[in-house]
Amino acid sequence: MISQISDPGTLSKEEIQRNIELLKSRNGLERQKARLALVTLGAQAADFFAELTAHPQDTVRWEAVKGLGQLMDPVTAPILINALDDENTAVRWLAAEGLVKLNKKGLIPLLEALTRQKITIFLREGAHHVIKSLARKYPSEEIQKLLKSLDLTTDHSDVPILARDLLDILNPGK
Repeated sequence: MISQISDPGTLSKEEIQRNIELLKSRNGLERQKARLALVTLGAQAADFFAELTAHPQDTVRWEAVKGLGQLMDPVTAPILINALDDENTAVRWLAAEGLVKLNKKGLIPLLEALTRQKITIFLREGAHHVIKSLARKYPSEEIQKLLKSLDLTTDHSDVPILARDLLDILNPGK
């Protein structure tokens, strides 16, 4: 059982390890409590969750990605972007939602990834979800062009160029 946390953000090494192990439990309530306990650690929990994103069990990856999203820390963006390619739909959805919560700090790394990574179907769908969710906050012709290109089911050769164009607008001088 998870010990009570008297001071958020302070768990002993043993408590951290116990909570990491509980994320592998069959009991959903135990997993949830363990995830929430680890989230109290803040950004330092990102490494624990990141390691579990490669776990063979869907529920463990789901808890890890959910935890990363709950941290709401930009350090999690690259991990969430990688999780957009997870084989499990629910894990991919949580990864996209985590990036949306990061707002511009999730959008910029995603656009950077689109300029240099192979665009898989899962990455394309996840990127579309994130960008469409944030399009109202950053309205531009470039964002609409990128969304249209991500909508297409065949040729995505212009995605890196369109992502770079949008990056230039959102992150000038970089």
